[in-house]
Amino acid sequence: MKISKERLLIIITGIVMGMIVIPTSIQNVGQGQSIHIEAENASLLEHPFEIIEDAMASGGKAVTSSLRSDEYEASLVYNIRISQSGRYRFWANCLWPGGCNNSFELQFDDGNKYVFGNDKGKFEVWHLVKGPVITLQRGEHELRIWNKESFSQIDKIILTSNLNDIPEINSSSLNSKSKESIICTTRLK
Repeated sequence: MKISKERLLIIITGIVMGMIVIPTSIQNVGQGQSIHIEAENASLLEHPFEIIEDAMASGGKAVTSSLRSDEYEASLVYNIRISQSGRYRFWANCLWPGGCNNSFELQFDDGNKYVFGNDKGKFEVWHLVKGPVITLQRGEHELRIWNKESFSQIDKIILTSNLNDIPEINSSSLNSKSKESIICTTRLK
């Protein structure tokens, strides 16, 4: 496998700074399509994020952060290639341990940050969380998921151009059609 100089520099920098770096391929999505990304397959996983085992999570693993963003800000990075410019809906399969640990932030490229989560009453169960609709141009994009509260968990990320569809996730613990799991996002300034 041939690694570009830029990716090698990122890997070396990550090792020096104590970050976990997991090289992955770029995920592709176009109009009328959806991609499902396992959260543990981030191209960059910064401390204090860590991969945990969870038999109820898709693939048996999920990602959590042991610290809040006011203690130590970190992110997960995913590289996505858009084959056709358009509007895309963000979804995530998440587990919240409690009312003070129920959200993450997301950011595409250097754009606005959005909070997703903050859904009340959906604790200690995997559920689908609806995120914002983002306009993306054709080409490569960087998606960052930022820690916000400690021990919130993320299992799977879904990016779809089918804006009104609720994605299906195969899990006995998830009812992805539940209207209770559809919540709003907030843009941060």
